[in-house]
Amino acid sequence: MPAGRTLLLLVAVLFAGRACADETWSVNLVPQGGTHRIFTRATEGRTAREPKIVLLRLTIRPADDRATRAHAALAAADIFGAPVAWKEEAEIDVPAGGKPVERYIPFLGGAGYYAIRAEVRLGGAVRTAWTDLGIVPVPHPGPRPDSLFASNTSGLKSGEDLELLEAIGMKVERVHFTPELAVHGQDWPRELPAGQAVPLDFTRQDKLWAETMARGLWALPVVGYSLSGGGATDSVELARQLGMYGPPADYQRFIRTWEAILRHYPELTTMEFWNEPWIFGWTWAATPGEYRRLQKQFCQMALKLNPRYRIVAGNSTMFVADNIEPDPACWRGLLQGISHHP
Repeated sequence: MPAGRTLLLLVAVLFAGRACADETWSVNLVPQGGTHRIFTRATEGRTAREPKIVLLRLTIRPADDRATRAHAALAAADIFGAPVAWKEEAEIDVPAGGKPVERYIPFLGGAGYYAIRAEVRLGGAVRTAWTDLGIVPVPHPGPRPDSLFASNTSGLKSGEDLELLEAIGMKVERVHFTPELAVHGQDWPRELPAGQAVPLDFTRQDKLWAETMARGLWALPVVGYSLSGGGATDSVELARQLGMYGPPADYQRFIRTWEAILRHYPELTTMEFWNEPWIFGWTWAATPGEYRRLQKQFCQMALKLNPRYRIVAGNSTMFVADNIEPDPACWRGLLQGISHHP
């Protein structure tokens, strides 16, 4: 091999070896506890006036098995990127053996958002780690005038997602509330009797609903879209062709199924009918007249079941002005309001 190529190969090998060595150690920074990195209660101070403490776990994964010493410096910034009055430095012994080393560092801060950066120096090299977290006030128990709503949620939350809603003080989930349809196969819209309620399996939704109430939250059910289950949707053919969510192919089946849902959950007080029914767009592949007909039939059924229900229409001001308001028969004495989606 020519001397020049030998030298180039040697340089390449040395460079590759040094790059690998540089990459063989790393640091990681993770807040402990919380829910999706949101904290309301961490380790309490000695008195109620003292700041809450969030523990940050700093992990160093060393390059080799030799004993060494690392220096860590941590700093934080607020949501605008401005430094906050908190800094921590620590000397960390990294024993022989090559095992990861953990150090728990307390972070003190009031309510707010924090971006936290750790810079760790080990020998002549430096690694950085980053995390963020939020600290929010302890949620107020029970309903309140300024309760928050979720928007465009697919269904009742559970687990850590539900804990997050509780932590940030949300009180009402706006959700699609249809339980699972007890149907099998894609032919059920044609095989089930016309105009009759679809069999329902409430098992999963009952569990989620119980968890929701246990966390101090409530639900604003969205009535719609077309009934869907078993790989098929009971919507009109045009809706299926255009990829829209409605209208239902069988209005009476839709209404009778929702009657069964409302009977199963008599504690519900308020609901929202449909969701953004743009005419021949998004959720409604039919005329305004068809929408008014289904809205009227649904409201009449629900208010006959419980005259104290409050029903709002999930529309926009433009839709109401153009397609609902001109026909009082579809809303007078039936709707208590609208929700303005834009």
